[in-house]
Amino acid sequence: MFNERLIALRKAKKLSQYELAEQLNFTRGQIANYEQGKRKPDIDTLKKIANFFNVSLDYLTGEDHIPTPTHENNPDLKTILANETAHWNGKPLTPKQRELALELLTTVLERVESDDTTAEEK
Repeated sequence: MFNERLIALRKAKKLSQYELAEQLNFTRGQIANYEQGKRKPDIDTLKKIANFFNVSLDYLTGEDHIPTPTHENNPDLKTILANETAHWNGKPLTPKQRELALELLTTVLERVESDDTTAEEK
């Protein structure tokens, strides 16, 4: 079941085995062996994969049928953008891109908050 879930999750993100391996700091062979069911990952590897795809370990291993994200797998957006492994459409963001994204979101959220406060005062 794990191998089927891994394939489906990878394809849903439109990642090749090479791209997924790069994102997780694995080899393409490792991903291929997991997907073919030739090898089973250890618990730390399972956690890394589950976190990457934002699914629970139960879903990843076939114990659960719904890919419900867990709180640990759903960190604050500010934390995500501070992380060197943050990515967009499967490609890692550069430090400058992460910094600009954080600045942009901060500006947007401050403006929305300001607009909400102004609306409440009327």
